[in-house]
This record gives sequence, structure tokens and C-alpha cells, in this order.
Amino acid sequence: MTRPAGQGDGHGEDHRTAQLCAEIETILSLALASAADPRLRDLDVRRVVPTGSLSRLRVELVPDSNLNLEEMEKAYASVVRARSWLRRQVAQEIRRKRIPELEFGFADPVMDEEVAGPVPPKG
Repeated sequence: MTRPAGQGDGHGEDHRTAQLCAEIETILSLALASAADPRLRDLDVRRVVPTGSLSRLRVELVPDSNLNLEEMEKAYASVVRARSWLRRQVAQEIRRKRIPELEFGFADPVMDEEVAGPVPPKG
């Protein structure tokens, strides 16, 4: 006997998670592109992934251009300052009772590895 997706087989939940992550990736990409801070506009969202549950999502960013270490640090500082604003952008666009916390980090554009640590959520 087969079960409908979402009833105990895990596939429905996986699909909803992937759908939410894709939606948030789009929202954040648009927000970064329209940000007042040019350092934010120089960043692309590589992917959004859950960190164990949907209450916290990891947003992996990559620079749009080759940035040196000093420019990466300035871009990271801009992300730290804009984290609450970015979460509000997500909250305005998605229909969920609870908006996930967003954890930001930079990924190596070539190696698919994280090169800068996460921006810790404000507590």
C-alpha cells in the first residue's frame, strides 16, 4: 500500500523544505540586488539549506566579483548589519507562522566550501 506524499514517507516534507529554501533564495537574491549598500549588491546567494530544522536556514553567499580579503571583510560586515533587514524581506514575502532564523556565510565560488564563518543570529 502506498501512502500519499507527506504522510510519513518523508518525501512531502523534503519537497516542502526544498520549496521553502528555493523561495527564500529568490527573495534574498532580489533583496541583495536592490540593497542600498553596494557591498551587498556585489553578493549572490549560492544556496539556502536547512541546518537540521526549518527554524534556522543557512544562506551561502558568494561574491559577484573577485574581492580581496579586505573587501570580503567589508562585505561580511555589511551582511552582519543587514541581517535583520534581510530577514524582514523574507517575512514580507512568505506565508509562514514563524520565519526561520537566517545564518549567513561565504562559500568559495570554486570549491563549494565555506570560507567565512556564519553570522550568528542575534539573541
